[in-house]
Formats: sequence, structure tokens, C-alpha cells
Amino acid sequence: ALDEVVERRAALSVKRASDAARPARTFFARASLPKGIVRNLRTPGHFDDAIDVLEARDVKDGRPLARFVDFACHPETLGDRAYLLTADFPGVVRAETERARGGTTVFANGSLGGMITPDVDDSADVRERVAFFESMGRRIADLANEAIANAPSVAIERVAHHRREIELRADSALARYISRVGLIEPRRRGPTGGVVTEVGRVDLGPLSLVLIP
Repeated sequence: ALDEVVERRAALSVKRASDAARPARTFFARASLPKGIVRNLRTPGHFDDAIDVLEARDVKDGRPLARFVDFACHPETLGDRAYLLTADFPGVVRAETERARGGTTVFANGSLGGMITPDVDDSADVRERVAFFESMGRRIADLANEAIANAPSVAIERVAHHRREIELRADSALARYISRVGLIEPRRRGPTGGVVTEVGRVDLGPLSLVLIP
């Protein structure tokens, strides 16, 4: 089954990373994305413009080994009228940061809410939308690269991960319907009939990452 293949490959990737681990120093930086690139469709003007970067550099030669880039925006620039398979702007962020600084980049989305999306014109065609996410990705990468290049080191003496299952009320008639007819995967139900999911937290020294559904 496909899920088993993904699980095996994910586990293999973790093992390979663990086997290749080496001493590193960590650096943290934050930049802000200018207006006019993302928008909030539900609450206009409200979005998180922060680009957070955590980078690990080899203790011996200072060479960047890997970085974590966090920014909040749905990667959906192509909209619902295109049939291309693409990594959208996160793919450009990864490629451009790796090209400029070396090492490996991992991208994660921040506080998306509903609905933070690229600020592309609704009438734009596929060619214009591809150009938009390429430009957007390069802008995010440039800001991330500039910020982390001059960032101070951050001591990480403790790493911890915590998780807890929670139950969310399923009070949307539409959500219950699409679950009942099988349009989304089945979810475990809690004692009161709500959906069971989980929240988590990762502590990396003075940094904390909140993991939400």
C-alpha cells in the first residue's frame, strides 16, 4: 500500500540522517515579507508576515548543513484551473536557499488559518501564476538568506517533543456530510462524537515550535 511505502521511506530517511549526524552550531533569524505578496481571503489585512529560519552549520568549517524555513501561506498559486504537478513557491524557496547557501532546506507552513493565500490576480492564467509563485519563492528565499547570513548563534542544550490527543467538536453539517459519503478519510471519533486529532510542541533550546492540526 502507498501509505506503507511512505512510512518505510520516511523511516529510512530518518535513519540515514541520524547516521550522518555531526556536531553543528545553530543560528536563528527572522525576516518580514512585504505587503502585496500574500492575502487573507477571510479577514483581509490579517496575516503573519514572518519568515523564520533555523540553520545548522558544521562546527569544524562553518559550512551550512541544513536549514528550516517557516512561512505561512497555502501553496496554491495555480488555483483550481490548472493541471500541473508543482511544489509551488515552497519548491522555489528550497531550491534558491540551497543554491545560495548549500546544505538541505526543509520548508514548513506557519499560521495559515483560513485563508492565507498568494495575492495573485484572480484572472491570471497559468503562465502568469507560475511566474508569480516563482517570483514569490525567490523573494522569500532572498529574505531568508540575507537574514540567516548575519544571524547570531543559538545554543540548543535541550531538545524535547511533546504531543497530546484532543477532541474537536464536529459541528459543521458540511464536514459531517463529506465524511459520511467518503470524500475525506475516516477519522476516529472521541467520547462526545468529535474528531480526534493531536497537538504538539517541539523545544529546541530557547526556541519552541507549536504543532497544530
